[in-house]
Amino acid sequence: MPTLTTNPAIPASRVNFVEINNVDFGYDKRLILKGISMAVPKGKLVAIMGGSGCGKTTLLRLIGGQLKPSSGTVEVAGQLVADLDREQLYALRRKMSMLFQFGALFTDMSVFDNIAFQLREHTDLPEDMIRDLVLMKLNAVGLRGAAKLFPAELSGGMARRVALARAVALDPELIMYDEPFAGLDPISLSAVGNTIRRLNDALGATSIVVTHDVVESLQIVDYLYFVADGKIVGQGTPEEIRASTEPFIKQFVHAEMDGPVPFHYPAPKYADDLDLQLPAAGASR
Repeated sequence: MPTLTTNPAIPASRVNFVEINNVDFGYDKRLILKGISMAVPKGKLVAIMGGSGCGKTTLLRLIGGQLKPSSGTVEVAGQLVADLDREQLYALRRKMSMLFQFGALFTDMSVFDNIAFQLREHTDLPEDMIRDLVLMKLNAVGLRGAAKLFPAELSGGMARRVALARAVALDPELIMYDEPFAGLDPISLSAVGNTIRRLNDALGATSIVVTHDVVESLQIVDYLYFVADGKIVGQGTPEEIRASTEPFIKQFVHAEMDGPVPFHYPAPKYADDLDLQLPAAGASR
C-alpha cells in the first residue's frame, strides 16, 4: 500500500487538466493557503476535503480566476490562470462550470429556462435545438418531467439535480462542485453523488468536488486530497484513505472527536475562567 505523503511534487508524467504548484494565498496578513500543490488528471473525479475554513472553496476560486495566488502557479488546460487577460480568462471559463452550494437557481425562471439560459447567452443555436438539449440534460438527472416547475416547487435534492443539469449544459471540460451534498437527505445525497459520477464519465469531463461528506466521496471519487491549516496533510485513492493510519485522515474519515483537529477553540483553562467568576474571599454580596 503506497504511503501518503505531504505536499508531494506533481508527477511530470501525468497528464493533468489542473495543476496547482506551491501556492500561497492570503487576505492581508492572514494566510489561507500555504504551499499547496495538487494535480487533477484529465477525466478524473477528485475530492478536496477538510474542515470548515481550511481553504477548500478558495482553491476553486483560484482555479476559476476569481482570485490570484500570492505566490506559486495555478494552471488550467495548459494555461497559467493568473497571467491571462480578461478576454483570455473568459475564454478559459467557457471550458469550466460550477455547481454552487445549494444550487443557486434563478428563482423567477422555470427549470427549463434555468438550463436554457446559458445556451441562449453563449450560443447561436436555434430554439428547437436548445429545447432538445435542455430536455436531454434534464433526462440525464432524472427530471425531464419537472421542466415546467419553478425552483420553489422543488425539493432540495431536485433543485441540486437541476443545478447539476445546468452546470453541464454546455458540456464543460472541467466541472467544479462546492459542497454538492450539503443539506440533502440520504436518498437525494446518493442520487446526486451517482449522477455526478455518471455525468463525469459520460462527458469525459474532469471534476473537482469540495465536500465534507466522507462516505459518499469514498464511493464515487478517483482520488482525494485532505486540507488542514492551509496545507495538504494527506492524499490517496479511496482504498488508501480507508486504510490510512495518518492521524488527521483517520480522525476525519471516522468522525473522531479526539485527534489533530481540536474540538475546543483555544481558551484559558476552564477552571481559571470559573475562578474569575467567583467573588473574592470576604467580599460583600
